[in-house]
Amino acid sequence: MYSPTRPIALALCLALALIGCGAEDGSLAPAFDRIGGVPLRGVPLRGACATSYELTDPVLANEKDLVSADYHDSGSCRLSQLGAATVQNEGSIDFSTVPALGTGTFTLVAANGDRLEGTERIAYDLPNERGVFGFSGTRTITSGTGRFAEARGSIAITGTGSTVANTTDLTFAGRLDE
Repeated sequence: MYSPTRPIALALCLALALIGCGAEDGSLAPAFDRIGGVPLRGVPLRGACATSYELTDPVLANEKDLVSADYHDSGSCRLSQLGAATVQNEGSIDFSTVPALGTGTFTLVAANGDRLEGTERIAYDLPNERGVFGFSGTRTITSGTGRFAEARGSIAITGTGSTVANTTDLTFAGRLDE
């Protein structure tokens, strides 16, 4: 059955759809990122990484008590939105607090070279008698390249590590935003 308001309702729906797809500058250019046309805002980012680390430049309070050290960490990851990727991070850890606090930078690199980069703040638990420690923290995405250009976001990370093998295994979950 024909309704005189139907063309108006259809035109209104079309106008709202175009506004929702418009860029923030008001143009009708699609406000999509380059991940398969899916809006970047709020895209989940999840995954896991296995890394090896090295502590350098240790500062000791005495013969056995570590006060601080720099860290360099690298490994491989499997991530949503990136697939197979590598991770590198570096910074410093303050062991004078419990838990120890690490602050630094990280870079995630997809197989095609696209990058996500940012800062990290991680709390490290004391290792047990076998040298196993837990950690958790936040990685804040501050930039990217390729299909992640202008990416922003936050990732919560949790994991375990070994002071004997100098390795870590971690998982994370977060979101990419524009």
